[in-house]
Amino acid sequence: MREGRSPLSAILETAGRPRRPDFIGIGSEKCGTTWLWDRLREHPAIGVPAPKELRFFAARYLGTQPVSNATRALLNGPPRPLGVRQAEALRNELRVLNLTDDSYLRVFGSYAERQVVGEVSPMYCVLPPEGVAHMRRLCGDSRIILLMRDPVQRMISGAKMKAAEAAAEKGEALTEALIARHLEAPIQERLSRYSAMIALYRRHWPEDRILFGFIDDIREDPRALMDRIFSFLGVGPAPEGALDYEARSNEGRSFKVSAELEAAVYGRLRDEYDALAELFPERVAGWRARYEG
Repeated sequence: MREGRSPLSAILETAGRPRRPDFIGIGSEKCGTTWLWDRLREHPAIGVPAPKELRFFAARYLGTQPVSNATRALLNGPPRPLGVRQAEALRNELRVLNLTDDSYLRVFGSYAERQVVGEVSPMYCVLPPEGVAHMRRLCGDSRIILLMRDPVQRMISGAKMKAAEAAAEKGEALTEALIARHLEAPIQERLSRYSAMIALYRRHWPEDRILFGFIDDIREDPRALMDRIFSFLGVGPAPEGALDYEARSNEGRSFKVSAELEAAVYGRLRDEYDALAELFPERVAGWRARYEG
């Protein structure tokens, strides 16, 4: 055994078969990635590991906590038999928590019977250049999926989620003032600046291996969006009735902020709309109409 390598690490890096992911959903947060993960899981030709958000590259390059809900539940909960989904999540979490390339690739090797395999981790959209370069080296000729929405609405939704969590912890009511405070977190703005994400990933992946989708597509014609994604991934349409296109996943708490707060956020992101208008002119024009009338 290599010096400094634990027995558990040795098992996680050698047990099973490695397989490169065929696709990676990189985000952005609050843009429908949970809905996407659910629909991909429903297609019989696609292997998508539980839990959602492996966060392997985010843990390596952003310092985020690797997902460990299943592991934590096993250690803290009463002894009981694991269900199929729990066992799957625990197996994959242990490999990701090991934080080695070999362990990560063996997550996907567990889905050998599936035509294509991949994962969805929204924080990958803000990886630094060295993280994206590592992903490209490790994942080879994979495909990238980026979901987006109106940048102002994404930023407000992200801040609202964090504000709601903070309010719940203290037993307090969610307020616009609390949302405004969470809007000051730099990560919320970074997650809404899609143009930088697109430029970085295009430096590492050919344009024809990157697919852009929008939360508006999920709301307006989810079947068409998923058919486009399935074609992009090289699999046929899902069998009739296999996908719950109308399902709602991880919807945020209903709380309408003021037009004044939206206008203030738009002022911060106005240059982002300029950059995105060169890529998606019609889409951005529709977004802007909300703020410029």
